[in-house]
Amino acid sequence: MIVSAKESGASFVKFQSFNKETIADSPLRERLEKLILTEEGIKYFKAKADAVSIGFVLTPMFLEAVDVAAEYADLIKIR
Repeated sequence: MIVSAKESGASFVKFQSFNKETIADSPLRERLEKLILTEEGIKYFKAKADAVSIGFVLTPMFLEAVDVAAEYADLIKIR
């Protein structure tokens, strides 16, 4: 996805960082649980974005994720 975004001319890729508590009431909870990003996952995607020179944006969906976003993201989207 990151490489495709770069090849399409995008300047940034954006990910959301959420945990089980933030999606507990979602009707899509089971599907979203499979998409939860750990800090290691965020670090991996950031490295991939850097490798193709595309900006990395992260939306932290819970308070503890803000520190992770501050460490790895080029931009932070506040929801």
